[in-house]
Amino acid sequence: MREQKVAPYIVCLHPFRLQPASVNKQFARKNSVFTEIKYQHGRYYYTFRLEKNIAMKLPERNKVCSVESAGALDLKIRKLVHNPHTILKPFVKAGMTILDLGCGPGFFTMELARMVGKSGKVTAADLQEGMLDIVRKKVSGSDLQNIIEFHNCPDNKIGLEKTFDFVLVFYMLHEVPDKSAFLHEVYSLVKSNGQVLIVEPRFHVTKSDFDDSEKIMKNIGFEIIKKPKVFFSRSVLLKRI
Repeated sequence: MREQKVAPYIVCLHPFRLQPASVNKQFARKNSVFTEIKYQHGRYYYTFRLEKNIAMKLPERNKVCSVESAGALDLKIRKLVHNPHTILKPFVKAGMTILDLGCGPGFFTMELARMVGKSGKVTAADLQEGMLDIVRKKVSGSDLQNIIEFHNCPDNKIGLEKTFDFVLVFYMLHEVPDKSAFLHEVYSLVKSNGQVLIVEPRFHVTKSDFDDSEKIMKNIGFEIIKKPKVFFSRSVLLKRI
């Protein structure tokens, strides 16, 4: 095995939902206590140093990640494990209409817009207007601002009337209190033969919980096409028949 040291980055585990393979050691520097954590991914080991006094806890179930935490969701280092283009390229083509549901600070939104190009549209939807403001600032003055549209979801529903070729639900289904109602609404937003990619953090969402969600999906009328591999995640690709 080859070990890749990623020090001296100080990272927060929240955006990755990574499960430590081992906690090697703790050490002090000034007034901050660090934990060095090692992860295995394929043939490589990655070592991160997590500063405890800035670390965020994993979100509780049904608790939405706050705008204040947006920076942690958008770290460049996250692309080591969740590269948007790599994850999305099998499903997204130029000219498509896309819904990025629970878009947060736009980690996937930006790449989706590049992939669909000028002939496509991406709707960035989030419960928090502050998250949408972050994405607006990112695209302001760029070619992407004519591709991305914004939607502030009301409480307890998505609130859209459009239909889409592809819907992305990345690391947000577990935040929804009523999964059945939510998935029914997602179904209504997908065009015939359109697809939905749902990805959940592996150690935050148990296999049993994810299986229960899949049962709801099938009962609604979705067809499960495949289960794409996404790092430290549980995922399912759905098709509206």
